[in-house]
Amino acid sequence: MRARIIKKSITSILALLIFSVSVAFHVGAEEYRGIDVFIVMDNSGSMRTNDSGNLRYEGLKSFIHKLSLGDSIGVIHFNTKVEVQIPITEIKSYEEKAFLVEEIDYIPPSKDTDVYAGLSKAFEEMNNRSSSRNTKFFVLVTDGVIDPGSKYRTNKELRDKYYQDLDQLINKYEDKLWPIFVVFLNSSEIEDDYLKGIAQRTGGSYYNPHKASQFEKIFNQILNRICAIKAQVAKEIETKTSAEEDLDIQVKVISPSNEKHYLSETTNIEAQLLLNSGRLIEDRFTSIDSYQVKVIDPDRNVFTQELSDQGNKGDAKKGDGIYSSFFIPDKKGRYEITFIAKGKFKGKPFNANRIYEMEVLPPSVININTEDYGTREVMQGKNLKIPLEFSSDIESKQIIEFVLDPQSNIEIDPIKISVFPDNNKRTVLKIPIPRNFPVGDHRIQLFISGFGRGIEIEPNKLEANIRVLPYDFLVSNQLLIHIILVVAIMAILVSGSLFFVKLIHKARKSVKGRIVFYKDDKKIEVINLTKIKKQRVKVATRMDYKPDILIDAKKPFMFQIYTRRDILGTRSWFGRDSKPSYFLYVDMEDAPIELTHNSRFTIDNYKFIYHNKKATAEIGRNVLWKYELTIKDNKKV
Repeated sequence: MRARIIKKSITSILALLIFSVSVAFHVGAEEYRGIDVFIVMDNSGSMRTNDSGNLRYEGLKSFIHKLSLGDSIGVIHFNTKVEVQIPITEIKSYEEKAFLVEEIDYIPPSKDTDVYAGLSKAFEEMNNRSSSRNTKFFVLVTDGVIDPGSKYRTNKELRDKYYQDLDQLINKYEDKLWPIFVVFLNSSEIEDDYLKGIAQRTGGSYYNPHKASQFEKIFNQILNRICAIKAQVAKEIETKTSAEEDLDIQVKVISPSNEKHYLSETTNIEAQLLLNSGRLIEDRFTSIDSYQVKVIDPDRNVFTQELSDQGNKGDAKKGDGIYSSFFIPDKKGRYEITFIAKGKFKGKPFNANRIYEMEVLPPSVININTEDYGTREVMQGKNLKIPLEFSSDIESKQIIEFVLDPQSNIEIDPIKISVFPDNNKRTVLKIPIPRNFPVGDHRIQLFISGFGRGIEIEPNKLEANIRVLPYDFLVSNQLLIHIILVVAIMAILVSGSLFFVKLIHKARKSVKGRIVFYKDDKKIEVINLTKIKKQRVKVATRMDYKPDILIDAKKPFMFQIYTRRDILGTRSWFGRDSKPSYFLYVDMEDAPIELTHNSRFTIDNYKFIYHNKKATAEIGRNVLWKYELTIKDNKKV
């Protein structure tokens, strides 16, 4: 009983001291606004080592001591489970404050660190206190990296889902304008970027004490900071609430779109503001104080960029109401992009937000394989040929471009080659070497790039050692020379064949055979008609008749032997009839008479016998067997 009386007396004395300190602390704070603070305390197993003296509890008690009447305090302890030690409670009296301090009691640390569980419970508890007009703040105290349990360490998909859920929870804090102050107890000087990002995103502060003995000092700094910004936070909340009630201003995301996005490729960020589906442009009614985009990468790193409508920094046109920027993703995975616009429309403030998620994929790879032939030889004015073989995992046709290094001193246009899916066949890259390129050994480089998005070329550079040989006309123009030779040989063969055919035709059109010339049954001469090689052979006894064959006879006379090729009407590949007919033509007034082998005719007592075994006639044809003719003074009598 005596111990209880002593305890009550001590409690009363402490309450009186707390009142004095509170009055001193808040002297002149006529504009003081009430605060609701939730302390989210890490109670994982590592705290047994990092805060073996449980100094975090002493720092927390000191924090509660310095709160004012009308403020509210709540305390949550978490590891992989959550325990609400003090529900959010308004401090209505100093006795109640002292009672709350007494409620802070040691809980044995254990298990892992589930930050999501602690912050989620704190959000739920605070959100249910909607009737309070106080400004809300949260203090997260932890001593290690986020580690919700062993299954999250081994399962990447589960761990990524955990961080996505945690990001969405932090977005809710941001939307509510509820700052989170993060205290990261770590004996080394290592900082946790994700925890720091939580503080930055929500408007809180980040503290990194290296000793547990600093807890009381840190809690005091946090309270001072809360008191410094609570009026500003309250005003922002009021402004946001007013804007949301009066203005329906929304963020419309233009880019990134639903198309695929790839690692290490520029991603454009474009958005506009819409009021009742109409685009807002800065004018005398509308002012944009800030238009930012906050990007959270797959590793939960956060960076912020200002969007521009000034025709620079990725913005296409100044003053068109489309705010732009860009970034280059350097990690594959899911990115969360939050658009935050603040400004005034007709004097009324507004705050418009939009969250967009995009997946960044690894690029498709085109592997280029080329055999190493050592030094390649090429002649001036010829093409350097480099065999290539492609292998890739592309899904559609791609075009890759080869650009020669300017230092190679070869000026050529870029060379483009098409690569198709599942097509590993070889191709040959041809590089023209100028006629005036120096003779000797050289090293050339080709830079390789793809035209399509999401394409990575391996390697992106080819090098080759070449030996340039002097220009040799015969070697350089072997194909042309071969073509000329083939054409010349064909021309010779064709002309020879035509000449041969012409000779055959001429020979077959000429008169064949011989005539034996008799006088008084005595052979005088044998006339060879074949050697004349004419279609019509004129035989005469006088030169003034212009004969083809001149015979020795005292009396003047003349006759002709000729052949005709169209009698039988048969054809051969050399011409028309294969069996020509031969005719005797003595007088202009007489019709010609066909000759056959051994045909006989007499002119002025001179006898002639025609010999040609090939001269035959069909039965019934009018042929000459014996023809007698007397000529006097070169006239028939």
